[in-house]
Amino acid sequence: MPVDYEHLSGKHPRAQVVPTHLAYNVGPLLGVPNPDRPFGEASWLSSFNDLTLEEVARGAPKPTREELAGRRATPASLTADWEWAGHSVFGTPPNLIVSPTMNAYDPDTKSATVLTGINRLLEPQAATLQNVINDGYFQHLAVIQRLQVLAGLLIGAYRRSLYLSRLGLRHGHCSVPT
Repeated sequence: MPVDYEHLSGKHPRAQVVPTHLAYNVGPLLGVPNPDRPFGEASWLSSFNDLTLEEVARGAPKPTREELAGRRATPASLTADWEWAGHSVFGTPPNLIVSPTMNAYDPDTKSATVLTGINRLLEPQAATLQNVINDGYFQHLAVIQRLQVLAGLLIGAYRRSLYLSRLGLRHGHCSVPT
């Protein structure tokens, strides 16, 4: 059950547009690269505590003061909307989510936007777990066997996307009913 962006491609119902954009922005910040987006294979392992709402809206880390101080204006950088600055992104990335949209997530905006992005990214994994739980065969297993099946599925998802899964579990990802 690898974490990827395949389920996010194509058209989405209006209610899923912003969560989908949040998933595209949050994924690379939490170590899930997306080769089809502006930053390609780049990804970062941002600490939730150090992550800012602006970085979630941008989908990339802001340059540090040192990176900004070392940046030199070039003819290409004067006409570009964004460019690499060390390991960060300088300028306005094309996947920017505007402030009013971000601020619609209350009361803890950063937690709500990150959790929404994680939930959207983990939808296929949650659906797989839900299908297993709802399967008639699963219902007839002994309790210990049910726990073993669920543990195996969770470990598989956790192993393939350790950091993202850990953050989702720690900050309240609960798409699968208990």
